[in-house]
Amino acid sequence: MSISVDELAAAVMKELETYSKEAELATRRVVKDVAEECRQDIMNGAPSKSGKYKRSWKKKLAYSSATQERYLVYSSRYQLTHLLEYGHEKWLWGEYTAEKVQGKPHIRPAEARAEEKLISAIKKELST
Repeated sequence: MSISVDELAAAVMKELETYSKEAELATRRVVKDVAEECRQDIMNGAPSKSGKYKRSWKKKLAYSSATQERYLVYSSRYQLTHLLEYGHEKWLWGEYTAEKVQGKPHIRPAEARAEEKLISAIKKELST
């Protein structure tokens, strides 16, 4: 039994298209899951006395096309993110107290962990 070059090319193209679709679906699923894990990680790392701030972290689909999907992890209380992440000078009743409130890095470490998780999870999904 022999197969023509055209039939072989068509079979290879069909398999490549199937793999491409499966890879795209797996990547979209992994990106969504890692975005949720990042949101949870930020919430868990946020300062413990910041109840409303801690609960304000959300995840939403920022962009979607045929080949890409991007999620945005953000806080609806965005005014506090920089102050709590990096620290700030303490003021009391409009007067400067010469004290500094130490920041608690919780966004940058969560972002770095999410980036590592995303890369490893995509490699794992595509290798199986």
